[in-house]
Amino acid sequence: MKYLDSEDKTAYAVITNKDHVEYYSDGKYYIKSKLKWLNECEYNMTMTKITLPNFPNQPGEVMNVKFEKIENGIVYYSATVKGQTWKGRFEIIN
Repeated sequence: MKYLDSEDKTAYAVITNKDHVEYYSDGKYYIKSKLKWLNECEYNMTMTKITLPNFPNQPGEVMNVKFEKIENGIVYYSATVKGQTWKGRFEIIN
């Protein structure tokens, strides 16, 4: 899924049943996480490896992600980590 609200226009994420990997700078940097699905629209991701410079979170920290809606190929989500919540959008790509 391609991030629509990222300053890095090359940023995208690959989500499977157990893994979440975000790629930045044309794949030069990444954030790898393990997923625990809470229901079909919500998961907790535990960050395991981060190569993205100046990223504010550390391996072992958990982010909760909720898919709010899917409309016209766009996934609207909210994410929370360390008490801070923000909203974003993904474009579904194949």
